[in-house]
Amino acid sequence: DYFLKRPEYMIQSLRNEFGLSGSVETITLMSDNIEAGTVYINTVKADLKDGSWEGRYFTDYPVTVTAAANPGYEFVGWSGDVEGVESSMNVQVTEGGTALTAVFQKID
Repeated sequence: DYFLKRPEYMIQSLRNEFGLSGSVETITLMSDNIEAGTVYINTVKADLKDGSWEGRYFTDYPVTVTAAANPGYEFVGWSGDVEGVESSMNVQVTEGGTALTAVFQKID
């Protein structure tokens, strides 16, 4: 029974240890072309081979998303719940979840 409930126990332990009061929500990361670049959340490389990556984060603190273009491509911006043109930006995970897509384009 403990192992089935372990994720919720861990969330409660983190909440207690760090005095967190926000909810835990899902952030979804995608790329318009997974061959064009890599997407990171904080220091974790998002595995986008199935089209998207999901993680659960507290709403108390922003996460850092970073897009790195592969040779022959350039990063042009983020689309979705938060938009921007900076390759690295802080994003507040919101109640109900947050979804972002890294947009790349081929360099001619």
